Amino acid sequence: MRKGRETGLAIPRFVSLKSARARMRIGPAFEYAVKWLYQASGLPLEITEEYGNWRQVRDCDGVSGWMHRSLLSSDGTAIVGPWLTKMTPLRTQAKRTSFTKAELEPRVRVRIRSCTLS
Repeated sequence: MRKGRETGLAIPRFVSLKSARARMRIGPAFEYAVKWLYQASGLPLEITEEYGNWRQVRDCDGVSGWMHRSLLSSDGTAIVGPWLTKMTPLRTQAKRTSFTKAELEPRVRVRIRSCTLS
């Protein structure tokens, strides 16, 4: 497992967007041009690199750039498969036979309260 040079945490890892307005830049400094403006608090992002207070992130559409660490949160969020074309069941357990709690549309953002890896 690779670790970030600044935090020592796993790379890659997932975080969420803390701010309701956040700029992704083409490089790791405020002097770099803005590549994208996000207006979606809670959007899940994948950290792929660290440089000082900057994190290289990738969104669910594959757009990659740099964000200041103050814009990111360790809160667990996810997005229902953007590649899906129909509703998908949210089940009480990771089994096809378990109870369906809800039907979720593609690209819906959800908050993860707990996660058990098996």
